[in-house]
Amino acid sequence: MQLERRVAPRACLSCIREDGGCPRGYGERLLDEGTLLETLLRNGRLALAAVLALVLSPMALAAAGSPRLQAFFQQDLTSADYQQKVYSRVAGKWRQPRAKGTPGLGKKTVVRAVIGRDGKLLSADVSTESGSKTWDAAALSAVKKAAPFPPLPASFPGATLDAHFHVAWVAAP
Repeated sequence: MQLERRVAPRACLSCIREDGGCPRGYGERLLDEGTLLETLLRNGRLALAAVLALVLSPMALAAAGSPRLQAFFQQDLTSADYQQKVYSRVAGKWRQPRAKGTPGLGKKTVVRAVIGRDGKLLSADVSTESGSKTWDAAALSAVKKAAPFPPLPASFPGATLDAHFHVAWVAAP
């Protein structure tokens, strides 16, 4: 589930309208951002200052992606309701770092957590790093701030629950 969605700019090949609409009917021939920049330069419709702003702006780089949180629980936990409650608590505590703190596209942090029967967070650590210490710290912080969690369901057989939270920087849809 996406925590934040950003729409990448779209344009058609003929008129370079950002909304993707085209009075000439070429709307189905949409460009990705790289081709868009090349076409704009070739057609002379973009000032040098705007090109520099696109290339140098960290916000332009950040707009190419969005965070995605996934939660994985040990197989003995069959309660979808409990899984959703834990996921929602972590998602609610997620605070995305500024553009400089985002990892490369496709990179992720994995936070490994152990939850006690009473819902207390017994341990949490980063088991896979994203390449951005700021991103890793934000993911770990979200899990820690989400605690305590609801008590484990009575149907769960173990004394503790292992959960992995994957926070990735993915291409914007």
